[in-house]
Amino acid sequence: MGLVAAWRAAVPMAVRDRIAHARSRVSPFAGTTYYSGEGEDALILGWFRYSGVDPAKIRYVDIGAAHPVRMSNTYILYRLGARGLLVEPDPTQARALRRARPNDIVVEAGIAFDERRSARLYRLTSGVFNTFSREKAERVVADSQNWLPHMRQSIVDVTEVPLIPVNDIIRQHLADPPNLVSIDTEGTEFAILESLDLGLLSSGDDAPCMICFERGHEDYARLCQVLGPAGFEMASRTPSNWIFMRNKEKIR
Repeated sequence: MGLVAAWRAAVPMAVRDRIAHARSRVSPFAGTTYYSGEGEDALILGWFRYSGVDPAKIRYVDIGAAHPVRMSNTYILYRLGARGLLVEPDPTQARALRRARPNDIVVEAGIAFDERRSARLYRLTSGVFNTFSREKAERVVADSQNWLPHMRQSIVDVTEVPLIPVNDIIRQHLADPPNLVSIDTEGTEFAILESLDLGLLSSGDDAPCMICFERGHEDYARLCQVLGPAGFEMASRTPSNWIFMRNKEKIR
């Protein structure tokens, strides 16, 4: 997560709503308030609307959901009637998700992408920076010392949480294939993406199928090796995220 996204994470929701309302005057979707860190939800919703999809019919899986509203790639969809699955290992944030989004399914766990079925979660001052990587946690703490005083981070505690394979979660909790998978796990995005059975996602017959995930150090060619055979192409990108969309005509 970049400095801009971190700044947005610290801005009160009421202030962000006022800013979004002002920006909506020049938005093609006037009156819509967006919540993602860098406009990811606006891009996602834009693709769905361009394709003529009723937002209320969208099904999503939000891995690393964190705060139910702030910095969320799926909250705008929830407000428009969509429903889905929120995966969040932090007990505090999982409770907040259940309270704020009672019509979503909340799974309080991390995602397993190897043989481990539990791991240490490093919880930081701001929950959006929580990570399973001690190295990543320490780097955020170090980098934040150059931020504004109220944005500086520290490791609050370390807690052991269960890990469940993403494919098992989807099969257990969703009756229909999801149209959107959002992955923001502070360092394990690509490993989770590689473990995801893309055959469990929507084929694109009823609506576009998109994957949004926080950018790491993987190059574009490597991403295409993973996603290309299932028909995914890059649709958009922001300073922090890639958004890939399935072109069903290119499924190999």
